[in-house]
Amino acid sequence: MKQFVNAMICTEEGIVRANMAFSDQIVSIGAPPDCVFETVKVPENAMILPGFIDIHTPGAGGKDFRDEDCLAACETISEKLAQEGTTSYLSTLGAQTFEQEILSLKEISAFMRSKGKKGARMLGIHLEIRMGRGGLMTPPITGTRQPANTQGKRTATPSTRGIMARLSPPQANIRNPRG
Repeated sequence: MKQFVNAMICTEEGIVRANMAFSDQIVSIGAPPDCVFETVKVPENAMILPGFIDIHTPGAGGKDFRDEDCLAACETISEKLAQEGTTSYLSTLGAQTFEQEILSLKEISAFMRSKGKKGARMLGIHLEIRMGRGGLMTPPITGTRQPANTQGKRTATPSTRGIMARLSPPQANIRNPRG
């Protein structure tokens, strides 16, 4: 177990100067538990912050969730985000053909189900969809989609049945928040 001594720590109650014991996660802030610690020095004006949650992550570390080897990209992105202080995130997809997006969704879903991952935790997927009139993606309102990939196509919202039907077999970790 390790310990920061007399560190500035951002907590729910505000910024406090205290000791913080940790191993893989925070064990205590304030009075340390009874055990031997390795002391970790903190620069005088440094502040210890909680991990961040990124709700719009198209990629990191030179990788993107649209990469051909999406599983390898997921690993690199998760590891890079953790190095930068992000503990959890939503992967963001956009600017793909519908077929490419389905493939990416399946690989991202497989990554989320896999064991032994390192780095930040992927909480889910943020789909870049913006509605035009009448449930159709209509230029210029296509979000990140290329106009050639949106002509006359219905979006997955407000009902995501179109995407869900294409994810066969059903992916337990991909769901429609609207039912």
